[in-house]
Amino acid sequence: MRHVIRPLTIASVLLAAALGAAGPAAAQPPATPQAAAQPPATPHPIATTECTPVNAAGYQLCSTDKVTARPVPTPGAQPFTRLELTFVRELRHNGAVAYRAEEQHLELDTKPGGQDVARPGAMFIGGGVTCTYDDSSTVTGNTVRRQLSNLACAPEVNATPTATTAAAAGTASASVNGAAKPSPSPSPSPSPSPSPSPSPSSDYSAVDSAPNGVTPPIVYGAKGDGSPKANDPTTTDCTATNTFSDAAVLQSKIDAAPGATVCISGDHPTTALTISNGATVRAKGPSQIKNVVLSGSNATLDGFTVVGGTLTNPFYAIKFSGTGHKIINNVIRGRGIYYAIGCEQLNCGSNVTIASNTITNVNNFGIYLWGGDHITVEKNNIFDLYQTSGTDDVDAMRAWGNFHVIRNNYIHDINATKSTNAPHSDCYQTYQAGSGGARLSSDITFENNYCVRVTGQCFIAQNDQRAANELQKFTLRGNVCETYGWQVIEFDGVPDITLDNNYVTGAGAKFTTVLNFANSSPNGFSKNVKLRNNVLVRGNNSTQRYVDMPTGGQTDNTANLQLVDTAATTTYGNFINNKNSFPPVNAKDFSSYRSSATHLNGADNTVNVVDKGQTPNSVTAIGGFTTDVDGAARKQGLDYDIGPFEIK
Repeated sequence: MRHVIRPLTIASVLLAAALGAAGPAAAQPPATPQAAAQPPATPHPIATTECTPVNAAGYQLCSTDKVTARPVPTPGAQPFTRLELTFVRELRHNGAVAYRAEEQHLELDTKPGGQDVARPGAMFIGGGVTCTYDDSSTVTGNTVRRQLSNLACAPEVNATPTATTAAAAGTASASVNGAAKPSPSPSPSPSPSPSPSPSPSSDYSAVDSAPNGVTPPIVYGAKGDGSPKANDPTTTDCTATNTFSDAAVLQSKIDAAPGATVCISGDHPTTALTISNGATVRAKGPSQIKNVVLSGSNATLDGFTVVGGTLTNPFYAIKFSGTGHKIINNVIRGRGIYYAIGCEQLNCGSNVTIASNTITNVNNFGIYLWGGDHITVEKNNIFDLYQTSGTDDVDAMRAWGNFHVIRNNYIHDINATKSTNAPHSDCYQTYQAGSGGARLSSDITFENNYCVRVTGQCFIAQNDQRAANELQKFTLRGNVCETYGWQVIEFDGVPDITLDNNYVTGAGAKFTTVLNFANSSPNGFSKNVKLRNNVLVRGNNSTQRYVDMPTGGQTDNTANLQLVDTAATTTYGNFINNKNSFPPVNAKDFSSYRSSATHLNGADNTVNVVDKGQTPNSVTAIGGFTTDVDGAARKQGLDYDIGPFEIK
């Protein structure tokens, strides 16, 4: 995975004067003259293959690495070096390859003024075993020395490796793409106790209780308690003749009903199902199943609690390929789940709807789209994801592909300090693949989502491997983002970006930039960036930046508001130190961002955003955007409200 642990300080370009016209003078930072742009630090690519010694059990771990050592200047502090790794790990047993992982990505920072990076207790899972090893890097000038040592392997918990299992694990389709930020401590922190097995009828839905919301309000996620549902009359088609509770016959009943509805009752937590014939498979009442694979066209999975198995067995709780599927109203929860809902790179699917699902307590990723087109992700509740095994990241959503729409999702309470290895955690991430062919992503619309209390970033997209516009044309509009990474929204070398009517707050202890377009990449800097009607909030009035963008990257900058809100730092402290309380919904999320005097149109009207905006750029470009983040109707034409809320 590609994430930024610290932003590259390449140019000190502050757009405060241009962005602050709509706000009161008291809320603005002091004027800061533009500093001369500094050239990006020269990267130094290195290729290397390092292996551990063969251990007593006959295991050896090798890593083939491409490393870029990038000096990072830090004005006023000691510089450090960032190691950007693209690597493939291979586990060998008695000289034969037991498991070859998918290409992974990792960024490591040396300590300020130092030249060493150590990752004691790094983990590798594959081939039926779990291995730990020590991974160290030493930077001397432009040379990087990598060393792997102290390999120890043990059978994976509950795993029964066989020749068939090992062969399957060696394929790209069964492997994992990603990597993690190293643990800052000398050894991994203790794993949190696994959450208790949930009742299938636990209410994991979240209701938008905003004062200016709609009736009925937006409901995110699901209870996973099956049918019938009052707002969906089609769920009443479960009858005695098409409802089954015997696990031994469930798959045969689905196979015998192409295009028809099959209903399942009772709990079947060890039962894996496939739907390849366009059937609708629906839970009648609370019902647990292990995992589901959808293929072909026009299949529907509705109303289940999907619990997965052991870690990576299977990788996906719900996996799909093909076209026209609906994955709706399910709860996905299980500590062994790597990907809650997702698709593979070669056959990701099209015109698929992923809606009104709750995803919680999984080990790594909520929704993972390796490609595909015209996939709609909406009204999902994604929260409390944390890692107790492995070293991969923990993201709510990671996606490639074209013409996806991600809207009206509630993503919240993802705290990396709750995880074993302090992973980087974002709401949405995509990046340029290092090898294996281009992985394209274009014409993505990310709108009317809540992304709050997440220790990484709200949105990150990077063309950072080579000079090619493989990622381009992103529209972010109407979103509420309050996250605690080094920046909240980041685009590296990505052209054609439109941000309309977002509320973006950065408040982490190491936070530096609200919107970051200035990280260097082989593709140059992001170009053709349009900013309109956004509210940009930072936690203090120090050297933090609202927008970091090189000269020439921005083509529109209209009616944006900048605020300082010191309460955001308190919010950060309360969240980062609380590793246990992550409820399905926090009602204040749907009112707090508009109620404070330093936010939107508070009780004393200190900040007035009503009718102060302009027609969003995206309305002309792609249409739509007729409702705000709470479902209220937006005005059309001139005088939009600033931010994601339509305040009457």
